Amino acid sequence: MREKTYTGSAGILLAGLLIGAGIGILYAPQSGRRTRKEIERWGRRTKDLAWDFQENLKENVNDFIEEVAEVTRDSLERGREITDDKKKKILEIIESGEKVLSDQKERMEKLFRKTIK
Repeated sequence: MREKTYTGSAGILLAGLLIGAGIGILYAPQSGRRTRKEIERWGRRTKDLAWDFQENLKENVNDFIEEVAEVTRDSLERGREITDDKKKKILEIIESGEKVLSDQKERMEKLFRKTIK
């Protein structure tokens, strides 16, 4: 959560720098040469900030992808465990049902033999 706040703050900071620099250039009583140097300096700083922002964003995206992959792996593993557990229970129920059917078949055969004799 903290990383997401940092990324959002960096974007807001970058936007604020752009707006502030634009306003400063418009209202600054300087010579053209000095203004060009200021713009060049501002451009370098903005480029550095953008680079830092990009690197931070890349790290955050990579971290997010790793977290999603980990959660997915954990979910798949839990799903396999649940599936294996349910499979065992279903097999137990089937075996129990087969035993009940076998017992009932034997009872019916005994009753049938008694009835015939």
